[in-house]
Amino acid sequence: MIIQQANLGGYSAPNVGYIRQLFLLDIEECVSVLDPIRNQFAGSTPGIIPIGGITVILGAILHRMAFPPKGCTMSINYAGLACSYALSYDLPGTDVSLMNFYSTAKNRQYLCLIEDNNGRCYLIGNEERGLRLSLAQSISAAANSNLSLSGQLNVPPFQLLLTNGLVLADVFPESEFSIGFSLDFNA
Repeated sequence: MIIQQANLGGYSAPNVGYIRQLFLLDIEECVSVLDPIRNQFAGSTPGIIPIGGITVILGAILHRMAFPPKGCTMSINYAGLACSYALSYDLPGTDVSLMNFYSTAKNRQYLCLIEDNNGRCYLIGNEERGLRLSLAQSISAAANSNLSLSGQLNVPPFQLLLTNGLVLADVFPESEFSIGFSLDFNA
């Protein structure tokens, strides 16, 4: 007997929730996002940004936020041609450095590079529109701050197919990332 077997899916790790890390890029420092909706190139896959599909200006600043387990959540609401996004992170205390960051970032829009605890990476936004930052602080039974990013965009979230999570040398291949080691004191 001769048969053919087609496997769909396969083993995957348990579905672990929450966001592991987030990188924020000011959309003014993003040159282009090669998304398959606006740029239908040969071999493009719907919903997936190719490796190296994000171009930034030289010297662009990425703000990295790493979260403790069960610290950051994300929700996406698909409503026709628009998608509503909300990322939320609760921080203990009312840190002054967080307020300083918010005061400089509140009028900006950010492209969000997200990695969840399953190792999947997502891109929200493009060079035209991004998410805005908001901050809420309270002192009641405990002092806490809630940092959130939200917005309504006309592009869905895109997945980045990366083997090692958000390794920025893969995301931005034209940038100079160095992992070199030197014994020189001034290196």
